[in-house]
Amino acid sequence: MSEFQTWLPPIDPPPGGYARLADALSARRERAARHAWRGRLAWVGASLAVVFMALTPLLRAPDAQRQQAQLIAASLEQAWALGDQEIVVSDGAAAEILKAPGLRVYWVGVVGEPQESDIQ
Repeated sequence: MSEFQTWLPPIDPPPGGYARLADALSARRERAARHAWRGRLAWVGASLAVVFMALTPLLRAPDAQRQQAQLIAASLEQAWALGDQEIVVSDGAAAEILKAPGLRVYWVGVVGEPQESDIQ
């Protein structure tokens, strides 16, 4: 330790230096305590945004899902009733996937939002 002290001799602070340092540190602590709510508020806001984004798909109205399912079911019933004729899907699309004697497989999907006149 004596070798260290020879390289860096102890330096005495200027008069009132300890008091000024203590005042500066206490002022910094007070300022940090005053502004601590900003960080907490930002953290709460970010947490709420993440929770909202995660729950948004669950907040979707079930009526829209029900309407989409009804449109797909109506399109499938129409394809079944027409047999070998071409099918027409309103507000949707149908693509033939497989065709065999007595069997036709279609992919049916809703393209746009369902119209009120289509839902009965």
